[in-house]
Amino acid sequence: MCSSDLLALTPEGPLPGITTAERAIQEVRRQKQLGADFVKIITVTRETFFATAGEAKAQGLPLVGHLTPVVSATEASNAGMKAMEHLGGGLISVPLDCSTDEAAIRQQVLARATAPRPPAAPPMPAQIQRGLVNPLLGALADADLARRVLDTYSADRCRTLARTFVRNGTWQVPTLVRTRAMAFSADPAYPADPDLQYVDPATRALWQDVANQYARTVPADVATMYQRFYELQTRIVKLFKEEGVAMLAGPDGGGGQWSVPGMSLHREFDELARAGLSPLDILQMTTLNPARFLGREATMGTVAEGRHADLVLLEGNPVESTANLHRIGAVIIKGRYLDRPALEKMKAGVAAAYR
Repeated sequence: MCSSDLLALTPEGPLPGITTAERAIQEVRRQKQLGADFVKIITVTRETFFATAGEAKAQGLPLVGHLTPVVSATEASNAGMKAMEHLGGGLISVPLDCSTDEAAIRQQVLARATAPRPPAAPPMPAQIQRGLVNPLLGALADADLARRVLDTYSADRCRTLARTFVRNGTWQVPTLVRTRAMAFSADPAYPADPDLQYVDPATRALWQDVANQYARTVPADVATMYQRFYELQTRIVKLFKEEGVAMLAGPDGGGGQWSVPGMSLHREFDELARAGLSPLDILQMTTLNPARFLGREATMGTVAEGRHADLVLLEGNPVESTANLHRIGAVIIKGRYLDRPALEKMKAGVAAAYR
């Protein structure tokens, strides 16, 4: 819900950040006074989550962000959460609602979260940064729970969840490109990506270091399970689309591993297509749906008289093939026309600055 909340890396217990219902209510009111458009929640206690949701509703602020493992996706949706990122964030999140063993697994999640721990200093900024690059490195102790979710997945339960989202108007931002990079962190195709030239050397080095750590510390069977879990996530996204769940395309550019600004959105297009979404689905998730989500359909999201003239001109019909979304011929932004040579020059300048 705010920057301090990023330090709340486990769902229960004595944590830094916002840890009480009273403090959460105060923060929501403060954000309202500051003119916030929405409240983002990361990982908090169950009590704090519902206090935040209640106060956000009272203040007329949409609640978006991550799920806490001790609050189900169904409960969060019924409490008024407007949008969930990364299928809830965390290791199991939204897919846990699709498990036939949900109740028992969730009890174990709560037991682990509330188990006594020896006193520990708050994580250092460098630790937090590495954890954000690939959260799976810090989730090995719960890999068995992810395996249980995977083994007990029920499409029928997932369809019930999807219908809850539709009924409550709960949006999903899958960020498949983000969750894939986490599960395939050490894939040698990532460091060979030519688009890494548009990332600063320090960030590239951090991503590679985390990939090396992943390869060293994640057992082979767990790595394989994580990859299977990612495939499950793609099936869930396809099911959500079939059931009419509102969704947005986004790559999560907040420091995620192998996420090249701008380029990662195009990778998301390809992952959504691989999940089985149509070119029109993907196009709408990138244009019309964001306008609807923001309540700005009168000025954004479609090409029509009176709309903002911020356009991406493509050299192929994006409804015929998702690949055509990559064929950018020109961009018009705030009345400025940028043709392909101008765009390539801008990209070359970024790459040169990082060499």
